[in-house]
Amino acid sequence: MEQIKEIRFHGRGGQGIVLASEMVVHAAMFDGLYATALPSFGVERRGSPVAAFVRINDRPIREKTQIYSPNCIVIADATLLGGSEVFDGIREGTVMVLNSNKEVETLGLPGAITKLAILDATDIGIETLGIPVTNTALVGAFAKATGWVRLPSMFEGIRAVMGEELAEKNIEAARWAAQKVRIFEIAGRTAGGGQPRPDKRPRIGGRLRPGQVMPCGRELIITETGEWRSERPILDNGRCHFCGQCRLICPCFCIHEQESAFRIDLKFCKGCGLCASQCEFGAIHMEREQK
Repeated sequence: MEQIKEIRFHGRGGQGIVLASEMVVHAAMFDGLYATALPSFGVERRGSPVAAFVRINDRPIREKTQIYSPNCIVIADATLLGGSEVFDGIREGTVMVLNSNKEVETLGLPGAITKLAILDATDIGIETLGIPVTNTALVGAFAKATGWVRLPSMFEGIRAVMGEELAEKNIEAARWAAQKVRIFEIAGRTAGGGQPRPDKRPRIGGRLRPGQVMPCGRELIITETGEWRSERPILDNGRCHFCGQCRLICPCFCIHEQESAFRIDLKFCKGCGLCASQCEFGAIHMEREQK
């Protein structure tokens, strides 16, 4: 390996980003390399942004810090592209592995990204695991796109982290991802140059915490956490018996009574699915968000 490889994972709580970083570390070790992983939790709530940092080298690694100038970024949720943190410090020639079902031309990526690996990891998770968890699909795509670890070693890394009971389906997700991932070499790009996008979110004394109300002059700013969703609840009032169970179970208080019916406030709904799972009348079902 010519130089140390630094990989930064970005996702949301519940998507398995930290486990994904551990899978890559184990895969590198199966290839006879040295590797380290370091997680970073912001607000420890499901759906909130999470990062993990992986280093791979053919010699011992002494750095134990976060990664500020990655060779590769792995992004589990395309809604995170709207914030500058994802692209902070990316260097020329950065590889990007992205979970998205959008066309490449619509993404508006910085010029420093010269290789893009894009796949619908959420769909693969649903098809293979029955849930929209993307981590094993993403590490399979990562191995295929970078070649920094061998795909068979990645399968063994998944087995080491997930255990024998869960290994086979997760390995199948990684194998399928390696086959379905679309890899684009993006040469000769200019604009962007790796500079982070302007972050227009309000900041007062540091990062704005999800769900936090903060003073700004005479106004209050409330963080809308609806963009954290992978799935959204759909309420059929025709089947609703108005029992209120969904309203009681919602951890974010997103369900309100309005004009003798319940309404779901999607600005703050994180798509946990508890309302749908608890509705005994089938009045709520989950639909996947398009990202």
